[in-house]
Amino acid sequence: MSLPFVPTYHCAQTTDTVVIDGSLSESCWTSAQAETLVAASSGTMTRPRTIVRACWNDTHLYIAFQCDDDDVWGSYDSHDDPIYDEEVVEVFISPERLARYVEIEISPRGVTFDAAIHSPDLDRQTMQTDLAWECVGMKARIQCNTVVHTTPPKDRDDHGPPGVWTAELAIPFASLGLTKPPVPGSEWRINFYRIDRGLRSSYQAWSPTLRRPADYHVPERFGILRFEDAHTVALHARRWSAAKARAWYRRQPWLVGCNFVPSSASNQLEMWQAATFDPETIDRELGWAASLGMNVVRVYLHDLAWQQDPSDLRIRMARYLTLAARHGIRTIFVLFDDCWNPDPKPGRQADPIPGVHNSRWLQSPGRAIVNDPREWDRLQSYVLDILGVFGQDRRILMWDLYNEPGNEGQAERSLPLLRKAFEWARTANPTQPLTAGVWFDHEILNQFQLAHSDIITFHNYKDAATLEQQIKDLHQCGRPLVCTEWMARPESAIPTHLSVFRRHRVGCLSWGLVSGKSQTIYPWGSPAGGPEPAVWFHDLLHPDGTPYSPAEIMILRQETNRPVRP
Repeated sequence: MSLPFVPTYHCAQTTDTVVIDGSLSESCWTSAQAETLVAASSGTMTRPRTIVRACWNDTHLYIAFQCDDDDVWGSYDSHDDPIYDEEVVEVFISPERLARYVEIEISPRGVTFDAAIHSPDLDRQTMQTDLAWECVGMKARIQCNTVVHTTPPKDRDDHGPPGVWTAELAIPFASLGLTKPPVPGSEWRINFYRIDRGLRSSYQAWSPTLRRPADYHVPERFGILRFEDAHTVALHARRWSAAKARAWYRRQPWLVGCNFVPSSASNQLEMWQAATFDPETIDRELGWAASLGMNVVRVYLHDLAWQQDPSDLRIRMARYLTLAARHGIRTIFVLFDDCWNPDPKPGRQADPIPGVHNSRWLQSPGRAIVNDPREWDRLQSYVLDILGVFGQDRRILMWDLYNEPGNEGQAERSLPLLRKAFEWARTANPTQPLTAGVWFDHEILNQFQLAHSDIITFHNYKDAATLEQQIKDLHQCGRPLVCTEWMARPESAIPTHLSVFRRHRVGCLSWGLVSGKSQTIYPWGSPAGGPEPAVWFHDLLHPDGTPYSPAEIMILRQETNRPVRP
């Protein structure tokens, strides 16, 4: 998987007249996304605090830094002096190709530095620096509320006093070689940095470069600068902060469960349509899940079930939630899905093909509609209706907006609907967190999902060592982790994997509960007509509730009954 993750900055278009004076008094700075820089080499929180903001209009990219400082100093006073050897804030901007970017700096004395970088190998050893390049027309100013010394603190007996200095920059798009400004939806690569050389040096970055010693010329670690209209940025601002997500997760038990479809249903429509909705089986099988120590299940909805009769679907969802809650089980609902059969049809579902894994599972809304935005009005209504009605229901743990976007050969073609799903869900503004799990090595989709999810969810069907590494990588996002799909015997199994999830306090939902019409005891790609496999691929229980593997069930019950660190 293309990790570790790099962040996305949602840069709001502004109609304000931005006066470059270092004061940051315009309303655009109040509403702009505020990002705190972290330690460049590790991504951990660091001091002194540095906050960066950005906005744009038709002619300029505006950037503002706010820097706490125990001892402000700088000795250089001429443009293009080597201010990077002292205290400085920096921005590296790549509008087109990572191999070419510009470096712009300003010191607390208001001295600027600019250069153009050509890094054909994305390697500092072979990069070429054009010191003659000028950011023509750039305006840059600072303000500082304390003394700016001219020598470093190690050379003085007097230190401080502490204060705050701010830097404000207006960078003309024309100076970057652009013949026209970006439009909403355009994406560049960018990174923001600070060097503070107090009694101890601090090297900071927005997107950590993960190099020791600290190195800022790592273009593949530049974050994403996405130009947006103000409305879209306001919606994204509803994304939970990492601190809020962590606080929410601390209030949860260790989340252990499964992906649930009753054994009497072969797909989502058969679960939810009126003619085949089966509350007796749902109640019985969720009772079995609770007896195993499970406290959460992941359940797939389908847009066609809603389209048939929104009110009836809501009634059945409420009945399902009542049954689940009676067993102490909360639900993660999935709204869209790119997996398996691409042309879903309402009504009676075809019988399963004997021996074939998930032979009747359905994409939602289906490939043709995913690729046709003209059909999305009803999808928007579906999302707004479901989240509007159930968006404050405590029986729902979270909303998984889109399962495995890009599957079945869709790749990046699913990104526009994924983006809209988040936009619609943020408009509904539920009290539960939103997510869409990373599941394969597609950098663009992964970056989007990680940058927009409140809680980081992921799928892992690999061995325990791979799972450990993925958990380590995803922890760099600074948000709680829940693995919403795992267990594909023999490689991914309860005896080898459950303890990994428990040790890291990562939530985990295996695929399947009771062997039934979904036929997921068979492996992916199983041929029609084959016998029951000696080693089940997914699922835990036979239709009568007896375990496939009593040893697995004993481990599951033992692990879920043990205390887990907070």
